[in-house]
Amino acid sequence: MTRFANFYGVIMVLSFIVSWQIFNAYFNFFVFLILFFVSYKIWQFKKK
Repeated sequence: MTRFANFYGVIMVLSFIVSWQIFNAYFNFFVFLILFFVSYKIWQFKKK
């Protein structure tokens, strides 16, 4: 039973790490989009 519990704990940790990596990727992409949008707006404003 303890072996099964340890196995389950390892699976929980791995799934948590994977979901955290996915969250970081989405968050970085979101920040990149915001920065790109802001710089594009500034560039359009300077172009006028």
